[in-house]
Amino acid sequence: MKRIMAVLLVLMVSLVGQQALAVQSETAGRLIPIEATATQKLALRTGPSTKYEEIFTLPVSGVRDLQVMEQEKGGTVMWAMLDFDSDYGRYRAYTGMKRIDAKGVPKTQREGRDCCIGKKDVYAYYGPGEDYVRFEEKIPAHTQVIVYHEEAGYVMADYIMPDAKPQQRDKELLQITRGWIPVEALENYEAVTQAPESDK
Repeated sequence: MKRIMAVLLVLMVSLVGQQALAVQSETAGRLIPIEATATQKLALRTGPSTKYEEIFTLPVSGVRDLQVMEQEKGGTVMWAMLDFDSDYGRYRAYTGMKRIDAKGVPKTQREGRDCCIGKKDVYAYYGPGEDYVRFEEKIPAHTQVIVYHEEAGYVMADYIMPDAKPQQRDKELLQITRGWIPVEALENYEAVTQAPESDK
């Protein structure tokens, strides 16, 4: 009887492990959204610091279906990666955590991987897919990028455009743009598999 119980216990542990691996496989690479509320106007940038390109500022009433994906420290400020809809379309963009109300937002610190655009100019999007707003200008072929995350066939990457403006705090440096680029547009790309580190 004890032997039968032991076998059943091993089978149960194995089944639970397989189910956990299946869930992990299904959710790998996806950021889990958390409902959020804007408490003041949202000054939005493409990345988590003032080094990144400004997008625009939206009033509280101008944001719909607001969710926060994660928070990341840039300089001395904690920045929230938001996903939302607006009259201008759908975006993923960053704003200071102080501007929103949300509970249990994971803190991340990502490590980038060097890569580059292939032989053709390519459009980036403000999120992982064509249902997000597309950037107006294409990224030139062979532009160097730093990849931080992969989701739904797109990578979240930093790059500097040829017409980039000076940074807000250091005029000798150019503003960085963070956009979502189709994986197939990259050259010698190796999939990003490591999860972001949490400082919780």
